[in-house]
Amino acid sequence: MKIIIEKPLITLGWEARTLSQKGFEKIEKCPCCEHDLSTLAKVSGPGKVIRIGICPICGHVTYIDRLTEKEIISFYSHSWDKAGMTRGPKPLREQEDGFASIIESLGVKKESLICDIGSGYGRTLAYLKRLGFSNLIGIENSIHRADSSERTWEIPILKGHFESKNVQDCLEKKKPVKIFIATHVLEHVYDPARFLKSAWELQNDGDYFIIRVPNMAGEPIINILLFAPHMHSFTESSLQSLLNNCGYNIVDRSNTTQNEIFYIARKENENRTKNPIPANEARIAYAKIENELKPIKKYSRSIFWWEKKGLKTGALPLTRIKVLNRFITLFAKLLLQTKERRAAIVNYKAGTDQSSDLELSSKEDTWLFFK
Repeated sequence: MKIIIEKPLITLGWEARTLSQKGFEKIEKCPCCEHDLSTLAKVSGPGKVIRIGICPICGHVTYIDRLTEKEIISFYSHSWDKAGMTRGPKPLREQEDGFASIIESLGVKKESLICDIGSGYGRTLAYLKRLGFSNLIGIENSIHRADSSERTWEIPILKGHFESKNVQDCLEKKKPVKIFIATHVLEHVYDPARFLKSAWELQNDGDYFIIRVPNMAGEPIINILLFAPHMHSFTESSLQSLLNNCGYNIVDRSNTTQNEIFYIARKENENRTKNPIPANEARIAYAKIENELKPIKKYSRSIFWWEKKGLKTGALPLTRIKVLNRFITLFAKLLLQTKERRAAIVNYKAGTDQSSDLELSSKEDTWLFFK
């Protein structure tokens, strides 16, 4: 199945970067359960083919061909969230933050060390400070976010990625870390198993790791296939497998929804529970993709394809009148500007390729969305 990407629509906060001149590495094993990845889709252009893989066991989706770790770290340090460089943290609400209250419910001492990895603008740490927690630290790779949150909340923020030497050296002196928090971070991490094992070394048995990631079941397919910073799309089983393999037991999953996986895990050196992976995880992923692409396959002309509210993918056929299409595209782009949604003009080419693989092919250079 081939989908021709005629052009990306660039809305507020997003850009489409060409990738033919970038360095890539090949990852052939699932980072969660270590089985061989199968090719789920290809993003191609005259200069490059990028394969997106799926684990046939746990259903995890990730890039087989991915930007080098050096490229990724540099992007997050200097380019991530350009639109946010001129704005600071939002003020705290009067009512308590629900997430901070969940952390408080774990019953740890207020002087226990809590570390928020990928702390962003520091709001979670600020709410915890308001609840009386006194030993807080953040880690943020984005320099402008780290500076802004440290200045606003007067909470120490370590600049750099979690596995960098300066961050690890600092945490080594402060350990044990009673609670690690990673909210919508793990999907951006180059090697999530190495990341979790680094955290494991800084904790004692019984310490917690709270992880929230997008749930592949509810993540729009345009994000999964075309949003480069989301290097991983987790299923509930793939994240469970990853945590188990890295020394953590899941003790609470009650806040998980179709759109977000929310696990509270605990380090346990022994007596780890390895729950069996359902046999249909990969089939569910394939079925989701097939279902979301159905609207595109209905038409033999250009289609406006976008990320809808509610984490769905929308598809609207354009007309055969070029002037009217320009008006529709301009209106759609203006409408999406305030919502920071990804969108593209695409065209389904029925019968052009007998391969069962999905291919998204650009007429010009190979590109992916960046924020």
